[in-house]
Amino acid sequence: HTFSGLDPSFLTVGRNAKTDFPEDYEAYFADDVDVCKNFAFPRVKLIFEPWRPPLRCAVLATRKTAMRFQDRLYMLGCFAPVDELELGFTEFSTSLPFPERGDLPQPP
Repeated sequence: HTFSGLDPSFLTVGRNAKTDFPEDYEAYFADDVDVCKNFAFPRVKLIFEPWRPPLRCAVLATRKTAMRFQDRLYMLGCFAPVDELELGFTEFSTSLPFPERGDLPQPP
């Protein structure tokens, strides 16, 4: 059973920030170093990045902290999309309206 929805083998197949984000992986590594040096638990670093999946205007909010356990340092992180209503702003744009649909049939 996995709580994240990812199979544990996902973590051991050689993927990392450099393979997933070849153009800006150095920024991810620099950010992780900053977290490990300056954001020991209970401090949390909050990072907002634009995220534009189809039909959504959102920002990805990432929270990272570092913790020490048995003389080893671990970086913990989680992320969640935050939409424009949660952030308290709206972005206006023009687009074609959805196609008109007929009435839906009523259930029996």
